[in-house]
Amino acid sequence: MAELDETELYKKAHELKGLSNQLDVALEEAAELIQILVKYRRGVEKKDKYDIEVIKEKIAEELADNEIMANQLKVSFGKEFSNQVDNFKKDKLNRLKTRLGLIMEENKNEK
Repeated sequence: MAELDETELYKKAHELKGLSNQLDVALEEAAELIQILVKYRRGVEKKDKYDIEVIKEKIAEELADNEIMANQLKVSFGKEFSNQVDNFKKDKLNRLKTRLGLIMEENKNEK
């Protein structure tokens, strides 16, 4: 069997599992990320360096899971939806640049 590229893999997951299942998994992964971020904050407050390093590794894993699920949903909802997400992302990054003083307010609407 030929190696599937990432987009084809997401399409295959959608075909085999369906959107409802993907939404459930996305919710689970988001909840797991929230949970590990809370644990990280507690570890920082306790100043437990061992816990922090172990938890950071778990955060990386959960971020990867969330990125995969976000990309799966973009593919499942279609190209127009994916473009909409990309546009929101650009707008939000420009807003962040403005807040950080990296671009002037009047330039933020330029794309």
